[in-house]
Amino acid sequence: MFKRFEERWKFTCSAFLFVLSLTALGFIQRENTSALLPLYLFSFLGFGLVLRTYRTNRELYFLIGMTVLASLLQNPELSNDFNRFLWDGEWLTRGVNPYDFRPDQLNQHKAFAISPYLKELYNNMGTLSQQNYSCYPPLTQVFFTIAAFLSESSFVGLLVLRLLFIGVVLLALKSSRRFVERGILDQKAIWFLFLNPLFLIEVFFNLHFEGLMICLLLVSFIHLMELKLVTGSVLFAAAVHIKLIPLMLLPFFWRFLGWRKALWLYVLVLCGVVLFALPLIDQHNYRNFMESLTLYFKVFEFNSFILHYYLQYGYWKLGWNATMFYGPRLARIAIQCIIVLALYGQFNTPEALFKRMTIAYFIYLLLSSTIHPWYILPLLFLSTFTTYLFPLLWSLTVILSYSHYTEGNSASTNELSLWIEYLPVLVLFGYEMIYGGLRNKISLLNQSRFGTGS
Repeated sequence: MFKRFEERWKFTCSAFLFVLSLTALGFIQRENTSALLPLYLFSFLGFGLVLRTYRTNRELYFLIGMTVLASLLQNPELSNDFNRFLWDGEWLTRGVNPYDFRPDQLNQHKAFAISPYLKELYNNMGTLSQQNYSCYPPLTQVFFTIAAFLSESSFVGLLVLRLLFIGVVLLALKSSRRFVERGILDQKAIWFLFLNPLFLIEVFFNLHFEGLMICLLLVSFIHLMELKLVTGSVLFAAAVHIKLIPLMLLPFFWRFLGWRKALWLYVLVLCGVVLFALPLIDQHNYRNFMESLTLYFKVFEFNSFILHYYLQYGYWKLGWNATMFYGPRLARIAIQCIIVLALYGQFNTPEALFKRMTIAYFIYLLLSSTIHPWYILPLLFLSTFTTYLFPLLWSLTVILSYSHYTEGNSASTNELSLWIEYLPVLVLFGYEMIYGGLRNKISLLNQSRFGTGS
């Protein structure tokens, strides 16, 4: 009996550390790295201790619920993207398509002149967002519009978005049981994603839609594994219209499903993508949408390890910033690597499929020009189906990228933080490519007597 009490006490202390540190993170501005980094480390420590001491899945649902409740009353401090979300939604409720106009064009609109709320959103979104068309796909605009329709208040808008997020995440968690029952997913591994501090902070606190995309992909993969191609394709197309990232995963189904089923999948996904786009994107404004997307390859550069040093070479060779050339060049290399991984060799098991996807997405991130912390979440999701641990490690070290931010909305590369973030991940990646995934070799990360409850 004393041993049972000791176990419960250990879990209670771990849970308290986990929830308290995550709650405190919600009040820290991203420039305040002296507070941000220790609190994140404490939350990760709590995360590890909780995984070691929990007994039933109900306990973990409770911890997620406590963290989400803490997020409901907070404004996102680590990201100002939510201002653009609510801005797009407000204009859609007024019958104005956000793909047709930049915010700095709409500030001349009569509705802007009489709305203090629109002025607040405009001033808080930052100059970069003010000067560019919306880059958020049509399905995300539905979420923005629902939030805007219910209130002209950022507090209520954020509350509505978070409640919508909770519903989608709960659906994905419930659906994941089918993967567990089929032996495709370790029962404990799903918590490496949904209980991960990076997931909870970036999805529920900062409202980044990568979390919703992951949830839709999870349910889509369940249907595709069961060869329910129609429902799987519709969900996949919906994930694409949250974030475009899933498109890079489509080539992997050519080998996994066989060319006939894969071709049918591609046709259905294409039809779904087109149908979801029709209400907002037309032959005129699609160029505005693409113009905003190309900024990520030709203009933006943030927390990119390879491109950063490639640009240093460019400064030495050319004497000026060559991002507009080097960014697309690295993107083409990434596409070539993805195609090779997708089409070379045979892989007809779910484990082999997800291993290839994980490696491909990791290569894509390494060669990307912009890597915000929430960009790691799809990699973490794919890796839960494998024995790889390097994505889990990156979900810890990526918090260092917040040290690149300076006062205001600008950013500059911190060389030391860049190396501390990337070097351990690259070393572990190399090790796991040679010797295999480490998760099965670490008892804490294996399914055991823990987590057997519903």
